[in-house]
Amino acid sequence: MYDKITCKDGLEMSVQASSYHYCTPCNDEGPYTHVEVGFPTEEVDTLMPYAEGGSTPTDTVYGFVPIQVVLDLLCERGGVVSGELPPNAFGLPTPTEEHAKALVDFYFEPTWDSRVPNPKCHKSTGE
Repeated sequence: MYDKITCKDGLEMSVQASSYHYCTPCNDEGPYTHVEVGFPTEEVDTLMPYAEGGSTPTDTVYGFVPIQVVLDLLCERGGVVSGELPPNAFGLPTPTEEHAKALVDFYFEPTWDSRVPNPKCHKSTGE
């Protein structure tokens, strides 16, 4: 079992992967492309499509969550201050506060109302 994740903003959740969890591959070695997230301390919109029991989002597990969704969520929440992730298929470490800040600063430029994609990283779609 991996230690519970605590994000800088206070969100806590379990992120697990093994032959006993809803993950891909379903083994004890990994690296994993999809993991099981469990019992977040608050409802998280990006996890809801994976919820096993949608009526109680803080008292359920979320199966086969793509690791990229988890990594993005952890970065959005300011990085991980404690806990650990199972080994992922990208070979990336658990995103710390420093990783999260660097990624968010790189991909987004702060605005008054929201975060706007940084033109250095996102090509225009012509829309």
